[in-house]
Amino acid sequence: MFDAFVRNLTDLSILYQNKPVGENLVLLKGCFLNTGTKDISPEMIEKQISITLPEGYRWLAVTVVSTSSHVKSQAQIDNDREIKFDSGLFRRREHISFEAIEEVPDNRDTERSNTDPADALEAAMEFRHRITDTQKINKQEVQSNTQHRKYTILVWMSASQVSIMFIVLCMLGVLIWLKGMPADIHYLLNLDESQSVEVTLTPRLNGNVDVKGVDTDYKETIPIETFFNDRKWQPISVARKDFLESLIMICVVALLFLALLVFIVWQKRKDASLRKSLGIRLTALLATEDEDKA
Repeated sequence: MFDAFVRNLTDLSILYQNKPVGENLVLLKGCFLNTGTKDISPEMIEKQISITLPEGYRWLAVTVVSTSSHVKSQAQIDNDREIKFDSGLFRRREHISFEAIEEVPDNRDTERSNTDPADALEAAMEFRHRITDTQKINKQEVQSNTQHRKYTILVWMSASQVSIMFIVLCMLGVLIWLKGMPADIHYLLNLDESQSVEVTLTPRLNGNVDVKGVDTDYKETIPIETFFNDRKWQPISVARKDFLESLIMICVVALLFLALLVFIVWQKRKDASLRKSLGIRLTALLATEDEDKA
């Protein structure tokens, strides 16, 4: 409804603290989590954690909504394009949750004119700090309702594909064990006492047979009686190339689906671990998302 009003009522203006703002407002819900091996003390901080935006973007409001026990943190807008966080003593596994409102400019790059404001903001944000023995800040999105359903569907699909591939491989294994590996008959043709060549035969209805080398350029067409009566040859069994290629393809596809399944399960466990560290329950997260949509 917000977009509809703004786009269709030209005389409507939106104010924030009695100042006009654009239509592209984004509510950012974020959290800083100390995943390092050391506690961060105030003495280690030369420059506080900050989130900066490029020209044209601006922060309108920010507030710290929750923290771990004993963490005393404050957030303030230093200028329109930078938020600074005073974390105080920030121990391992402690977190600071915050919410902020940003205005995304309308005159974005032409190539990104159709970009969602939230996506544009995510790409524009830059995290900075100067803290001793501390790496750069890594961003990770906490799983939303849509992502949770997507991951569940992907897990189900990948598990189904892996199961099907496993059943097919088991059936092929039993078939090979009972009847042996499917094979073709090649012929080891002795050209002279010191030279032989592996060939295949292709009979023709006119009584001839095409003799073709497997790994050589040897080729001739002769009467079939000549080959079997006048040539020295020895039949050999070789695994069928098309069967081996199909078997390898099935194994490769099964491994790809298995790798995808392992990655998705790992990602779900990683998200679950992150939510546990932040004290976030998925049901609460989904409820919040449904309220936002309402």
